[in-house]
Amino acid sequence: MALKVSNSRLTRTEGSVYARRPASETVCKFWAMGRCLKKECRFLHANPEQKTLALMEEMGKSLGKASDSATVNVEKSIGTHKEKAKAEAVCKFWADGKCVRQGCPYLHSWFRGDGFSSLAKLQGHKKGITGIVLPERSSNLYSAAKDGTVRVWDCNTGQCSRVINLGAEAGCLISKGAWVFCGASNLVKAWNIESNAEFTLAGPVGQIHAMEVGNDMVFAGAEEGVIYVWKGKVCSDAKANPFHPHQALSGHTAAVVSLRVGNIRLYSGSVDHTIRVWNLDTLECAMTYDSKWTF
Repeated sequence: MALKVSNSRLTRTEGSVYARRPASETVCKFWAMGRCLKKECRFLHANPEQKTLALMEEMGKSLGKASDSATVNVEKSIGTHKEKAKAEAVCKFWADGKCVRQGCPYLHSWFRGDGFSSLAKLQGHKKGITGIVLPERSSNLYSAAKDGTVRVWDCNTGQCSRVINLGAEAGCLISKGAWVFCGASNLVKAWNIESNAEFTLAGPVGQIHAMEVGNDMVFAGAEEGVIYVWKGKVCSDAKANPFHPHQALSGHTAAVVSLRVGNIRLYSGSVDHTIRVWNLDTLECAMTYDSKWTF
């Protein structure tokens, strides 16, 4: 008996998997290189995003024919994730003041969100800014920088109304009530925004990196690890300096870069990898946390 053998690879029937429309969501790599010669390739000969757009446009056309009174809005989905990524990144050319593109897809703002908008760009400092404060009940913003100046900005106009020359690099800037304090090299300055009085606090040595106010005292952390303390008192003479040297706290072996007051304690952080806790009543170190401490 003769046996007939048919070569199924030579004939593609209508029911063959090769004769169907692409069932795979994978893009044909040969088509991507412009080399696919298959008449009925089972891989996609289009990007998935383009396929989605084509389907949406077809749906829009069919819906438009079905009802002349209805308006169909079709939103493109091509590159949505890419556009979102761009929208979340700040334009580096804008940051340098050099972006000239109309409709730039990147952010032209340092803030992103429904509750934020860019109001102004305050320019004037020549070097890095080390502190910004907005005192209570004040319409002026204060900024300190490594260029050795403190600038006072009018919040209503965005203009610099005053420049204070410290003569030394500013390391920090804080405010408490009606007072603004600035720490610099071998210098601590204090300004009263209500009386416009200006005072120099005596005693600090080295660059001041951090300041804090609490329990009627002013604290300043210095480069050599010392925390300088001034005691404040009310003076009948408005021109008299109300801050007097009180004590110098020793213990840190490197620069003090952070100071915080809370729960009748002063917390100091240092480059020596320790945090010291000081009793505000006795100004004695009650506890020391080092880099090996686990909470």
